[in-house]
Amino acid sequence: MENKLIEKTLKFWSNKISYAEYDSAGKTFKVPLTKNEVDLENNQLIIDFNINDEITEDATITEVRWFDDNGECLDSSTENILREFGVEGILYRYFLSLRKED
Repeated sequence: MENKLIEKTLKFWSNKISYAEYDSAGKTFKVPLTKNEVDLENNQLIIDFNINDEITEDATITEVRWFDDNGECLDSSTENILREFGVEGILYRYFLSLRKED
């Protein structure tokens, strides 16, 4: 039998998270999501965004935050990711996994 609670919870959060922000070099960058999907096979929510042309010099990404449409921060993560200027962008991927224990 499928676990409807896990499915509905993952879909709820997928519908809530609408954009990301990250901090780098003392600036905050708001970016759209490039992926926001529920993987029911693995009981995961997968959310991606790209760090590309917003940074115009070598810089370190120090924090990432996820927001809903109302601007409420739903989760955050401290990071230490070096983004070198002139190098291809960075794909940042966030996983939310749920599991049921019997």
